Amino acid sequence: MAYVNANLQNATGNQFGRMINDTIAGVKAAAARRAVYREVFGQLNNMSDRDLADIGVARISIRDVAKQAAYGDA
Repeated sequence: MAYVNANLQNATGNQFGRMINDTIAGVKAAAARRAVYREVFGQLNNMSDRDLADIGVARISIRDVAKQAAYGDA
């Protein structure tokens, strides 16, 4: 009987463990995307209007460019 209980706990624990691991992975991925957004936004925002014009980015579109860099087309 102890063997059956141990197997049931492992099966439930593995499913729950996978769910927790997936959640943690999702949180880490979201944090990484936010970090990319902040980095790109900060770098572009610190550039002069002339530098932005050289790379073809209008100051008003900095947020859109940073969003595209971090999150893609979504």
